Amino acid sequence: PLESSLHQLKRLVATNSLDLSYHIQLLSLTTVTTQDPIHHPEIPHLLEKYHHLFELPTTLPPPRSTDHRIILTEGENRVNVRPYRYPQFQKWEIENQIKVMLEQGFIQQSSSAFSSPILLVRKKDDSWRFCVDYRALNAMTVKDHFPIPAIEELLDELYGTQWFSKLDLRSGYHQIKMSPMDVEKTAFRTHQGHYEFLVMPFGLCNAPSTFQATMNIIFQPFLRRFPMSDIKSFFFLKMSKCTFAQPSISYLGHIVTVEGVSLDPDKISAMCNWPPPKTLKQLRGFLGLTSFYRKFIQNYVAIAHALTELLKKDSFIWSDAAQIAFDNLKEAMTKAPVLALPNFDQDFQIDTDASRLGMGAVLSQNGHPIAYFSKKFCQKLLSASTYVRESAQPA
Repeated sequence: PLESSLHQLKRLVATNSLDLSYHIQLLSLTTVTTQDPIHHPEIPHLLEKYHHLFELPTTLPPPRSTDHRIILTEGENRVNVRPYRYPQFQKWEIENQIKVMLEQGFIQQSSSAFSSPILLVRKKDDSWRFCVDYRALNAMTVKDHFPIPAIEELLDELYGTQWFSKLDLRSGYHQIKMSPMDVEKTAFRTHQGHYEFLVMPFGLCNAPSTFQATMNIIFQPFLRRFPMSDIKSFFFLKMSKCTFAQPSISYLGHIVTVEGVSLDPDKISAMCNWPPPKTLKQLRGFLGLTSFYRKFIQNYVAIAHALTELLKKDSFIWSDAAQIAFDNLKEAMTKAPVLALPNFDQDFQIDTDASRLGMGAVLSQNGHPIAYFSKKFCQKLLSASTYVRESAQPA
């Protein structure tokens, strides 16, 4: 067989899009030239020094002020939903995952008056994710409105960064304890028995807020600067999902480098391979994905106009105009520019324009675009004069 570098082998086994499989014979290390990613020379030493942070946790998380609470609305006192029926092959998987969680100490036997059903969800790697259907419990839970940071705000903080790292907690929710007074509310039933969580499970409506609050409190000294692992906080990381000191990084659907922010190639591929929508739901899915990246596209509203018109009641008829808009929007995504990261110590420039359909603007700095904006005019402005439409531009 042809010689394969370690770098090529790593790339092969890391992808989720294998079409063909090959047997690769790895030659002796003395004959192979390694091509590991470039990183800061201190990284291997730091990983060795803190190797215990990448091990499997052997104890429950320590008590914290942010241990998860489930506060029910007034008048509600319990949830008891019958368990679902499962095919035989899923029962074996459920029993195995219950056994593992009991051994880890994440769950315990329960005699709670609460009960929610469970279900298994297939992961991308064909393994199963154990989920509890907490919809009934969530419906009667008082909502926690702790702010979750917006992606745009997180990206805006990265100007001047040359090396990028990304940390992924090992089952992050399970590294936060349940408040002892609310453990019984997490109870779930299977064909095998009745159990309850001692750690915060996935599926609770306030779990994201609790997780974010915990991160904010622990990393308070580093917020808006950089995140660091606090050994005293007893968090464990998953090495396979962490990257350290890289010149570019995939982050929340974007690729970030010192030059700026660009679209994730996987997302571009998903948009380009999207078939023409045959239903309103499919169209909403496509527009939802492209709209997420609308700040990269100049005149997004004008390009997508024929598609957004189909969202009106009883208006979904796929026409030639819709197909042209569909193709043009795909093409625009493939040509999306790299947007500069904002430097808040320098001046910004805003250029605006108006068309028959709506308004547009670009925020730039030193001649480099930072974000594009476009918005369709309301009915009143659609019939207004050019002067009025121009004066309606953002300033």
